[in-house]
Amino acid sequence: MVEFERWNDDRNKHRAISKWDNYPDFVMFKKGKIALQDHGRVIWFRNIKI
Repeated sequence: MVEFERWNDDRNKHRAISKWDNYPDFVMFKKGKIALQDHGRVIWFRNIKI
């Protein structure tokens, strides 16, 4: 589970030192799609609530 506040100074500071610094639109949209990802292994998803 992940929780964060969007568009605050703390988030901007951490993004600037992360691999996402080259993606200016990262975490900037208020609406969009979500994706579930795996890293090449067998994985199951169930009981997903948003």
